[in-house]
Amino acid sequence: MRVFVSGATGYLGSRLVPALLAAGHEVTAGARRPDRLADFPWSDSVRAVEFDALRQDTQVPAMRGADAAVYLVHSLENRDFVRLDARAARGFARAAAEAGVGRVVYQSGLVPEGEQARHSRHIRSRLEVEEILLAGAVPTLSLRAAIIVGAGSTSFEIVRRLTERLPVIPIPSWMNNWVQPIAVVDVLHALGCALADDRTGFVDIGGPEIMTYPDFIRLYADVAGIVRPQVAAGPVPAEVVGRSVARVSGLPRRTVTALARSVAEDMVCTHPLPSDWFADHPRTDVASAIRRALSPARTGTAVLGDPQSAADTDADWSGGHIEISGATRYRSLFGHVGARD
Repeated sequence: MRVFVSGATGYLGSRLVPALLAAGHEVTAGARRPDRLADFPWSDSVRAVEFDALRQDTQVPAMRGADAAVYLVHSLENRDFVRLDARAARGFARAAAEAGVGRVVYQSGLVPEGEQARHSRHIRSRLEVEEILLAGAVPTLSLRAAIIVGAGSTSFEIVRRLTERLPVIPIPSWMNNWVQPIAVVDVLHALGCALADDRTGFVDIGGPEIMTYPDFIRLYADVAGIVRPQVAAGPVPAEVVGRSVARVSGLPRRTVTALARSVAEDMVCTHPLPSDWFADHPRTDVASAIRRALSPARTGTAVLGDPQSAADTDADWSGGHIEISGATRYRSLFGHVGARD
């Protein structure tokens, strides 16, 4: 299959491209700056093209000849991300139809049950983009996921840095909600299945476990071999938490704040994915996904590498101090922190 990948230099796109190549697909990788694609180990195996989500004149030529297109565009770092993401989605839907694309797959976020009005701007924006793409002329399937666990994933990096840098983890009262994390390797598998499927609409994708957000933080600390007590912090406003977390983690403030507001709702799968997708691919448990993300290996974007691990092309703010070598040994880049039998 000839597949166009938008946002190929981003976290998920840079890991999807080698997965598609390993599966035998022909890949066209789109980026606002095509020259940046040369930084990736798969660059010689793809067709590199200019693709700007806000410039339709770049989109039609980029997608022409593709059997399917994967949409991975988000603008959380921009103050006006809701309007920009909607505009980009409308342009992409029109361009995909004009280019003759036969199918679109969109990686979205989980949408909690209930009234849309109460959802965070981040969730409402993801839902709006989904609705725009589904209303387009090209058959579309949206995959909704909550926390994606893997080195380089924004949600994972927030948890990694907070847990490593704070001796005690404050837990606002609105954080005690349920979440269903999923390993990035399973997201990539689901995207591959979605490309080959003929379903349209949306499905929820998640890992095999449901836990609270504090439980997820606690599990990270346990896998990393560090002790981080948690203390109740009361109803601290999400805006305050976002600014504080951004300061501690070093991640972009607007992105962190938008994600913090999403934590105030349960993020659990309610629209099951097709049962046959994971029949021969057991989903990864969260502890294993975290352990692989802490590996010193940096093969996240290599063909036949481990997408769970880091890559040299990940964002500057990704990465931490703790690595796990093998299945049981825990060490810090700044000194030994323990081992387990």
